[in-house]
Amino acid sequence: MAVLLALVLPASVTGQTTPAAADIVPIGAAFPAEVLRDLPLGDNIYSLLETTQSEVISDRFNSGGLNVGGDTRAGGFLGSWSQTRFRIGDIDVSDPLGSGASLIFPDATLWQRVDVTTGLMPADINTPGLAVTLAPLRGGPSWHTTLSGSGAGGGLAAGAPQGYAMPIERLKDFAHGAATVAGPLSARSSLSAAGTFGHGSTYRREQLANSNATNASAFAHWIFAPSADREWRALGIVQRSDSPFENWQPFLDSASTTRDTAVHLQATLEVIDACRCTDGCPSCVQSPKCGNGNEPLDKHGAVALLQTLLAVTPDA
Repeated sequence: MAVLLALVLPASVTGQTTPAAADIVPIGAAFPAEVLRDLPLGDNIYSLLETTQSEVISDRFNSGGLNVGGDTRAGGFLGSWSQTRFRIGDIDVSDPLGSGASLIFPDATLWQRVDVTTGLMPADINTPGLAVTLAPLRGGPSWHTTLSGSGAGGGLAAGAPQGYAMPIERLKDFAHGAATVAGPLSARSSLSAAGTFGHGSTYRREQLANSNATNASAFAHWIFAPSADREWRALGIVQRSDSPFENWQPFLDSASTTRDTAVHLQATLEVIDACRCTDGCPSCVQSPKCGNGNEPLDKHGAVALLQTLLAVTPDA
């Protein structure tokens, strides 16, 4: 026996339309440079994630000098940290091995704005978990310099509690310093540069011969705006991080360390994307010296090639 169900709609009923993608507001928060500077983050974006975002879960604390230069496994609620994405502008700098960390340790000093998104993300982010978008520090209309430093150790660090079990980890000493300079080079160009250094040492319940961690970064961001609707940008970041090797037991060497060196260069892609031409022009990909009349050149292919090159993981 077959049963046929039919639904008849009156003529006045019409299909529902979904809101435009531009009208959908992602779930999350945005932190401009002024807020990042004033929050007690220890110059660490991981501290921002774990303390300000109720939807974010991480596997360690990063404030108070703990885990200096060490990456955190952070993810959105009910999501895996392997789904976490870090981006500098539109460039994905997430660890391709799925550790949930960024290839560039996210010092708070280096960024003009940090967007944290945990839901209703645009299609270009392409992750069901946590997304962190970092906008590089920009030069302003006048020159300014910022110096900052902090530290703790000796009598300034809390001692071990008496009559209780030994803490898993507590601070031994910590030092951090940062310097930034930013301003205009001309009416159409600006420069921002920064350097950061952090060092920390801890007491751990697990006896390690080495509990020292160090992270140092150098940053430069140059912007040239030939017109109001076009910007040429060049960004360079060099970073060195040393931290205790957590999985030292199979190697029987408790003094072993993890050393990561990262170099991030980002340029030209913003110029091509911002150009208003369709197939390529002398402002982006064409060359006046080409003997074939620029016939082999392709703007869309150039963008795809640059995205592939910039996605290559640097040797650690």
